[in-house]
Amino acid sequence: MLLLVTSKPQIFYYLKSFRLERGATTLKINYFSNKKEDTSNKKFKWRDKTYVYKSVEFPSKTDESFRINQKKITIKAYQKTQKNVKRALFGNIMISIAKLGAWFSSGSSAMLSEFIHSLVDCGNQALLLVGLKATNNAADLTHPYGYGKSIYFWALVSAVGTFWLGAGVSMRHSIEELLHPSIQQITWHVWGVLGISLCVDGYVFYKTLSDCMKEIPLKKIKSFHKYFWTIRDPATIAILLEDGAACIGIIFASSGILMAHVTQNPIYDGLAGVGISALLAGMGLVLVRLNQRVLIGRAVDPEIITGIEQILLQRRSVDNVYSVQSQWTGSDEFSYKAAIDFDGTFLAAQLIPRYHNEFIQIKDTLETDLPLLLCWYAEDVVRTIEREVRHIESEIRQVYPGATYIELEPDSKFANRFALEDALESKLKRSEIESLRTFLTTLYTDVSSLKPTKQKQQQLEKKTNKQELTDSLPASKSKT
Repeated sequence: MLLLVTSKPQIFYYLKSFRLERGATTLKINYFSNKKEDTSNKKFKWRDKTYVYKSVEFPSKTDESFRINQKKITIKAYQKTQKNVKRALFGNIMISIAKLGAWFSSGSSAMLSEFIHSLVDCGNQALLLVGLKATNNAADLTHPYGYGKSIYFWALVSAVGTFWLGAGVSMRHSIEELLHPSIQQITWHVWGVLGISLCVDGYVFYKTLSDCMKEIPLKKIKSFHKYFWTIRDPATIAILLEDGAACIGIIFASSGILMAHVTQNPIYDGLAGVGISALLAGMGLVLVRLNQRVLIGRAVDPEIITGIEQILLQRRSVDNVYSVQSQWTGSDEFSYKAAIDFDGTFLAAQLIPRYHNEFIQIKDTLETDLPLLLCWYAEDVVRTIEREVRHIESEIRQVYPGATYIELEPDSKFANRFALEDALESKLKRSEIESLRTFLTTLYTDVSSLKPTKQKQQQLEKKTNKQELTDSLPASKSKT
């Protein structure tokens, strides 16, 4: 390292003279100034055009603010989901107790299926709360992408429980009831429990659905059906399906019990139980499928991938984007990885103001000083790429705050050859000169293009001379 650091951490002094001995080779450099060069507002000339230096734009703390903003969004979404799950759990606990009492008093197969349905929903929502709590764990060495997928695991467990415990047990009892009916007298208690259950499940379903409907305009989706399949929060999906199925199940149970009471035929009660069991099985299979897609690594939506690629290709430093990989790491967070072909001409244009004078100063000692200067130049090329990557990440997170993990890997399709070999071809050389001139013009002010023409300069001189002549005349004493 060829820098001396003073007591002030932001002040560096370059060595005025340095000798490096390695074997029989001795390098001596003495062309660096004793102060850090300030390149702002200085000029350099290249191919009959003069440009003004501009300060290098170092990465700011904007990216950190995006991370903080995304954390706030994640916490807000977590609190809303947790509230919905707790509301559904509290409602299911109450109606489960009521349905159990109604089954004891009536012996209805449909009422038993409804009790099992509500009991399974209670267990599912308890598992969802466990998964929501696990998502708050910070990323560590064993889980570098965080614990966002833990909610999908517990949602999958609850879905499997719905299918086997809920649908299986209920179906078995309903078939037995069809073969050996045991329905007793239907009292007003049964109808009261069914009415209260419909109100509670309907209220929970309505509140959850209202929260979802508020986000449809934000995502610019016209129909709820399309929006439903874009929901990535497994807890919200589970509540919508479970409480929606609960309302339909109550309608099945009421219809079966009513038909059995009117016709005095208990087979309708057993058929209602079979229908509720089939409803539970279908809901369980849908939940298993939805959670399975994310657990095996679901790619980010094509609209988001296209948007990020547009951001990358709009950067002057990027030539092309290859090998895009992405996946959701949580309900609102995702990772994005891509190979980027950076434009070396643009990177060189950024470093020319800093190294222009340095290369000129070593023209007399080129043989001894060039290798070390090239070392520093190569290091600054790498740092320029790093700064550009940080700028790109900040720009991506500004549009897509959920891009928690971004990996941009420099990769060129010409990595197996030197760019200097292309300079031997005259066409490629001319193309490179034009590209560099374009970048210099856009990055720095072209002073030569700002100089006034001869005609404008003559008009300016005439105007100045006329003003001086007017000022020299004596002022008029009277007004005419």
